[in-house]
Amino acid sequence: MIQRVLACATGITLYFRWPWPQNDLMLRLIALRWPMIYLLFRCSYTLFPFTHTFMYLKPYHNGVNKSYFRQFPDGEL
Repeated sequence: MIQRVLACATGITLYFRWPWPQNDLMLRLIALRWPMIYLLFRCSYTLFPFTHTFMYLKPYHNGVNKSYFRQFPDGEL
């Protein structure tokens, strides 16, 4: 749960810190010539800050879980 909240917070921060480049000439050209590719780029740009931070935080989250559950005997929580 904590991992998801941190990934969402990081993704939202990245999304608003570096918004989609509206005035990029190359992206405008792609939008005119290949609209589906442009849509794929735009959706990927929106989605990746959330998914990549989720993947990057996973090892830390697993380490915290292992250290937390290591303190309890077998099956006793």
